[in-house]
Amino acid sequence: NASTSGVFNATGNGTASVNVSRFNVGDIFNRTMTNITVNASSMVNTTVVANSTSITAGNQVDFAVTGYDAFGNQNFTGGFNFVSNGTRVLVYVSGNATSHGVFNGTANGTANVNASSVQATAIWNNSANVTVAADVVLNSTVSLNASSIVAGEQVSVTAKSFDAYGNENHTGGFNYVSNATRVLVYVSGNGSVFAVFNGTANGTANVNASSVRNASVQNVSGNVSVAPSVIVNYSFAPTGASVGVGVNQSFTFASLDAFGNVNTSNSTVSRTSTAIAPALFYIDGVQQSACGSCSVSFVNGYRTSNLFLDQVSDTVTITLANSLNSSVTGSGTLTSTAASSGGGSGGGGGGAMPTPTPAATPVP
Repeated sequence: NASTSGVFNATGNGTASVNVSRFNVGDIFNRTMTNITVNASSMVNTTVVANSTSITAGNQVDFAVTGYDAFGNQNFTGGFNFVSNGTRVLVYVSGNATSHGVFNGTANGTANVNASSVQATAIWNNSANVTVAADVVLNSTVSLNASSIVAGEQVSVTAKSFDAYGNENHTGGFNYVSNATRVLVYVSGNGSVFAVFNGTANGTANVNASSVRNASVQNVSGNVSVAPSVIVNYSFAPTGASVGVGVNQSFTFASLDAFGNVNTSNSTVSRTSTAIAPALFYIDGVQQSACGSCSVSFVNGYRTSNLFLDQVSDTVTITLANSLNSSVTGSGTLTSTAASSGGGSGGGGGGAMPTPTPAATPVP
């Protein structure tokens, strides 16, 4: 100013003109120079902004980049290249060499995007983190920690559900149902991804797990086989039945575990037979004394024998005891009634023992 030349710094991006005026007494002179355009200088930094920091898998997020020169002027020359630091979480779609990059959210997780200048790759910046959540549940898997257990043991069930992109989505958990509620009994786990079932009855069962959030999404586990546990007692049938004098009566002992399952192992057991009176009676064709005792064999968990009584109003109690564990016992009674036609002698006599009829093999 007050000279013949003026100097200006170009700073802001845009267009401007300079007015030159001369003021003397009685003489005013004004001139405006032609417009001067100022362009942004070289890029020195950038910003990267996502239009959302939280999306669901299958949705897109847009990253807008702005470059600046040293004076804060925006500079988009050449555009930018975009790279995700989690290429499964955020998958590139489009935008390289422009100022907007588009990415698809796919895998559940967190990622950010790096945007670098095409003309000056040393000029770059990262976006804020974007979190991608799993989408709605579409399918599931169900697994077991064991496929074979013994009655009284537990089996755990693990359920997982997935969206269309393979992301696990367990929101709300699962409900669990056994297809054989005596074989596998529900204990706990509804509303979570883990469930526990008790094995009780001998047999095979599986478990259905259905998503709480979407009941149409369900799956079935593999089969679980439940085997009988150790023998704890012996059942007797038909206990208390009336036996016609001179008639063979079949009776059966079964080896039972604590849950009432027949333990199908073969074993040898001590048997004792007692009667109110020392009448003659036979088991499996062998005459018994007042307190007969012998060892008997179980096949597939059962022992079936024949009893023959030759005296009316006599009650026979048959007791079993496990030779390896005396606490494991079982007993039953059979009582004689009126003599059958053509039957054996009464009154405690020693009528001849007819040939016993073989007992039928019981159905477990």
